[in-house]
Amino acid sequence: MAPQTKTDTSAELLSPDILATVDDLELLARVTVDGLLSGRHRSRRRGPGGGAFAQYRHYVPGDDLRHVDWKQYARSERLNVKLYDEETDMRLAVILDATASMAYRGTRAPWSKFRFGCALAACLACLACRQGDRPGVFLYGGAGVERCVASGPQHVMGPLAAMLSRRRPDGSGHLQDALDAAGEFIGSRGFVVLLSDLHDEERALSPLMRTLRNGRRDALVLQILDDDELELPFGEGVRFLDSETGEEVLASVPVIREEYGVAMRRFVSSVQEEGLSAQTDTLLATTSTPPGALLAGYLRRREAHLTC
Repeated sequence: MAPQTKTDTSAELLSPDILATVDDLELLARVTVDGLLSGRHRSRRRGPGGGAFAQYRHYVPGDDLRHVDWKQYARSERLNVKLYDEETDMRLAVILDATASMAYRGTRAPWSKFRFGCALAACLACLACRQGDRPGVFLYGGAGVERCVASGPQHVMGPLAAMLSRRRPDGSGHLQDALDAAGEFIGSRGFVVLLSDLHDEERALSPLMRTLRNGRRDALVLQILDDDELELPFGEGVRFLDSETGEEVLASVPVIREEYGVAMRRFVSSVQEEGLSAQTDTLLATTSTPPGALLAGYLRRREAHLTC
């Protein structure tokens, strides 16, 4: 038997089967980022600071109160933050689907789609913090929109991990509300990442992709699906339940498998095609994929594209 290398050991420790047993999302994110993710990104943009005044932006909970224009507030009772042209930290907004369909965990999956999304969100926030950037995570589902944003590049992981661990996927949700909240946070520039199975968005993919890229933002859509959803590995009679509407359908899987496969492949392809048309990056993320490897692969491709 060949000796086990350090790389083999690291890959095993960072596998979904192992990571799914880690309850502490902050620890999970730190281990994943330390093991597989690296690099920095900084760019010239508008932000609060000491450069030339550029414009105002609506105040978002977590903004530094020192940059609020209190004189304007006294006149209009509107809270606005002053923006300046300067070298600033990038803002990252992660939008995570917390609707009922994300609760699904397949027969072979180490964790549910939602828990996998939580792991990805925590890793992205941790990476942003390590690079000196400012992350914010926005959940949407039956309980409405919940947010956790950093007032600076640090001190967000504890509250973020607590929010993600506390939330349970439930009901249907309003993605637009989360997009609006995230837009207030990052403004017209920054990076927005959507983590969702997109099951409620099949007919609105084109405007969704354009909205994510609004202004001069970078955007990434990670379509989170379980392997069962792609392969339908069930026996004869299966009762399918719509977790958000409660509707039930009894079907013979061998009869519908081929047609289902065609429809699912068309769905995944349409996500990628609409993303390409809107210049929005898209990735299919199955719950059996190591989170670190998924993100590291994307960052390598992004870095190669930016240096071309």
